[in-house]
Amino acid sequence: MASANTINLSCRSEPFAHSQWVKDFLPFDPIKQSTYAEFVKSEQLYDMVGSFIVHQSKNGQSYTFDPKKNQSKATRVLENLARVAKMQSMTKTMSDDEKKEVEAQMEKRQRASMEKVEVSLGLGLHQFCFENTPFYAIHQVIGDPVGGYCSNPMIFKSLVIFVEGRGKLDVLKKFVNFVLKQEEAQKDNLFFKIYRYDVARSYWRQSGKKIARDLETIILPTKTWTTLINDFERFLDEKSIRWYFKHGIPYKRSYLFYGVPGSGKSSLIQALAAKYERNLAFLQPSHPKMTDESFKNCIQSAPGNSLIVLEDIDALFNKDRSKKDLNCPLTFSGLLNGLDGVGNPDGQIFIMTTNYVDRLDSALIRSGRVDLHVEFPLATDEQLSKMFLLFYPDSKEMAQLFCTRVRESFADGISMAAVQQHFIQNMFVEPKVVIERVKDLGDRLDVVSQFDKSKAKAVEEEDTKEKEEEVEEDSE
Repeated sequence: MASANTINLSCRSEPFAHSQWVKDFLPFDPIKQSTYAEFVKSEQLYDMVGSFIVHQSKNGQSYTFDPKKNQSKATRVLENLARVAKMQSMTKTMSDDEKKEVEAQMEKRQRASMEKVEVSLGLGLHQFCFENTPFYAIHQVIGDPVGGYCSNPMIFKSLVIFVEGRGKLDVLKKFVNFVLKQEEAQKDNLFFKIYRYDVARSYWRQSGKKIARDLETIILPTKTWTTLINDFERFLDEKSIRWYFKHGIPYKRSYLFYGVPGSGKSSLIQALAAKYERNLAFLQPSHPKMTDESFKNCIQSAPGNSLIVLEDIDALFNKDRSKKDLNCPLTFSGLLNGLDGVGNPDGQIFIMTTNYVDRLDSALIRSGRVDLHVEFPLATDEQLSKMFLLFYPDSKEMAQLFCTRVRESFADGISMAAVQQHFIQNMFVEPKVVIERVKDLGDRLDVVSQFDKSKAKAVEEEDTKEKEEEVEEDSE
């Protein structure tokens, strides 16, 4: 027989167990003399409130420690270099007092980055103070672990905070608003956050953060660059928001980045996130548990201030709208309805990418659904010259020669990724040596080309086999 403290997760109305431990901890009756709020693990506030308690509680007794991810020596060096560059850029026009404040903040963040562990709130009971008001918290696991996707058990965690007295909603709201404002104030603009949608648990999980890349290091044709940046900035301008509202048009923007592999689509997306201080929310619609309803929900619950990225959108459906992955339950109409959803938050920006725009159904990329198509071609002469000057800014007279040598060696064109790899392979050498070695790049590209051809052939054979099996099933 279940004990009195057992909580049935299938029908749960109590946010915490009435154990003797809890009653002894709280200086008041948690049912009759308190106001409380619950935060569950899948919510963003769960981590924010937990972090606040860790840093504010003077009587804490339960913590968890995890090694920080990506704490290699290279990561630390890159972070320090990026901080110095950012500080130099920020302090050019500042007063001495403002410079000192920025330098103090940078130093504090640098010390924090040197720590090798992440400290999180442990399970149990916690006490902390906010504006001279005592707060109490229970961090708990409710119910037994259940089977999750890929055999990973799912555990229901929640955090309940209490204040003494009934009707203290305003006190709790003030506290939560403070936590949100503090999180925003402490945002480290050196990084942008990366989210990925966890289909099995139905929430957006922060999967990491990345040092912001300078947009000036993305080499695009001038026309492409100007069109895209002007479009972005016009959309984000407050005048545009008023214009959309006045004319009753949903305030959202969608882009299609298409072109050859290695032309800079993913790099540009990261640089845009950095420049406009946006999160990156990556979505994999081909997941075997992605239904029409779950796709709609994940779009509607996407992290605020994000670029929602659907990479390789051509991998979902053929041009006749038939599925490429029969294990994925998402339908073509479900994809369109999710992107056009009435309940989607205002201001969302979608970026779809593909290497094969000719494989997409016209309904997916028509006007009104995709606002701007941006082509990423093989390297142009302008891009080749700019790439050379990015690495050798004092050798302007040799940039044209580099471009000429590339054209002589690769008459059919070359991707920007291959050109960049050439400079990586020849770092620290004189510019004339880089030009002399252009012909050597062909040997490496031949190897890559053969690999791509064999991979494409394998995919084609697999598609043919699936179609033959479908025909046999239909005939039966």
